[in-house]
Amino acid sequence: MDIIKFENFKTTSNKVPEGWVNVKIDRQLEFRLKNYVDVLDDHLISTNKIHPGQKHDLFSKIDALADMGNELTSEQVSIQTKLSIVTLLQYLRELKNNFNASTSGFLLECFLASLIGAKVKGDFSKFDLTHKILDVGKLKYQIKFYGEGNPSEIDWPDDIRKRCDYYILAIKEGDKISVSIFNGKNTADPSYMANFAKPIGRGKNRGTDVIRSKDIYKKVKNSNGTTDEVLVRTDKWITMDPGENVYTNFQFKRTIDLKQIERIISSCSQSIQDSIKILFDRISEMEYHAESIITGRNLNSVELSKKKTEEITSDIKNQLDGLSDSLNN
Repeated sequence: MDIIKFENFKTTSNKVPEGWVNVKIDRQLEFRLKNYVDVLDDHLISTNKIHPGQKHDLFSKIDALADMGNELTSEQVSIQTKLSIVTLLQYLRELKNNFNASTSGFLLECFLASLIGAKVKGDFSKFDLTHKILDVGKLKYQIKFYGEGNPSEIDWPDDIRKRCDYYILAIKEGDKISVSIFNGKNTADPSYMANFAKPIGRGKNRGTDVIRSKDIYKKVKNSNGTTDEVLVRTDKWITMDPGENVYTNFQFKRTIDLKQIERIISSCSQSIQDSIKILFDRISEMEYHAESIITGRNLNSVELSKKKTEEITSDIKNQLDGLSDSLNN
């Protein structure tokens, strides 16, 4: 996050304040997000939005973020909490604004992994995230991030053990990101993915089957010089189409309206600006005190006595306490 001087911190009625919500999107994303997610968890638990066991429940986290607008305008929520949660939303906004097929999927993986404390597997894996939960075991997730109107193809092996536990489809829809979470293994679960896949065929030829397949062959040269095609495997997949009515009404889909960031900031910008001014004043004063201790002289170049140095040290501690109080009120 960029840090700028308070006098350069500006906001207007139609523009997001610059400085405290500037975010950096790169492959270290999940590490920087951790502290913000911890603040989100504390807030959701303290307000009974989730119970402690749901800290690792991805749908509960997405559901909470999608409904965060009205809550963050409350004066009961600390400045620290507002800044942390708005920053999380701003990361999503940056992913939406800088959507790129080659990088957005990986960055969304980092974001979602951070929300639940999961691990990103990396490239060339059949799954994107792993998450080990006590009394549940290791869960595997696959994530797809597409532009609006684009169907997605999901590998769907016959052996359920080879499927992911959950499949996450995220769709960029203008100023919104919709996230749907499907179960990949439990056929009795209301979110079982195959129940929402696009049927094969069109019009009158449209059937009820949803599993598509393709035989994969390779050429093998015989000893007599002839060549045969040998069946190597049969790939199977399903197609998820956001335009399908059964998918549109999916109960485990939540849409995060990123325009709410501007509304949240606008409604609490004055209190945040006042708090930031106090923070900058405190930081500036602490910096002056630190320089005095290092040089052994005050602003007027007068040498400090041992007693005065101890007084300055004590004042720095008080300033730090005040800084913490400002963020938590």
